Amino acid sequence: MKAYPCVNTAQSAVAAALQLHTFLKADVNRLSRVSDIVMADYRVIKRHQDDPGRVHPHSREPADQ
Repeated sequence: MKAYPCVNTAQSAVAAALQLHTFLKADVNRLSRVSDIVMADYRVIKRHQDDPGRVHPHSREPADQ
C-alpha cells in the first residue's frame, strides 16, 4: 500500500517535500531553489526518468504509475 498517490519510487521524495513544507511553515517563498535530488540508482528509476509520459503526464493513469 502506498502512502501517497504517486509512483512507488517517489514515496520518499513526497515524504521529504511534506516535511520541508512543514519546516517552512507553508511559506514556500522562503525556498529559493532545490539544489539536488538524489534517487536510488535503479534501472527502473532511470527508465521512469527517461519516459516522457511519466515526466509530463497528461492524465491521472500515467501519473499514478
